[in-house]
Amino acid sequence: MKDVETQFVRRYDADGNWVKRVQRERWTNAFWSNPLNGNTITYTQRNIFTDVLGVPGDPDTITETMTGENVYTDPVTHKKVMAATGRTVFGPDGTLEAFSGQQPFIERFVFGDASAFDALCAALAG
Repeated sequence: MKDVETQFVRRYDADGNWVKRVQRERWTNAFWSNPLNGNTITYTQRNIFTDVLGVPGDPDTITETMTGENVYTDPVTHKKVMAATGRTVFGPDGTLEAFSGQQPFIERFVFGDASAFDALCAALAG
């Protein structure tokens, strides 16, 4: 079972139009599991999502920047088997505009390279 603590802050301009939102998340007690053998890999996650509206009051114009970390630890060896850290920027149409740092989810789901998941998958396989 995962626990997620979330905080939101919204900013408005002088005319009362929504212009920015900041969401902070902290995940604890989270894990991935292999239902075939019962192995689990725990992870911690902290993220800050900053949404800026290109046109005040129009959520269809949001550019989202995410910074943070997502760290997976083998409970047997206590070694880190995967980490996602850094920054991503998505445009209003969902297009990936920029990224930096270690980004295995971007590498896998945008570019098709799953090799960053090898150690995590091996640990789950036992």
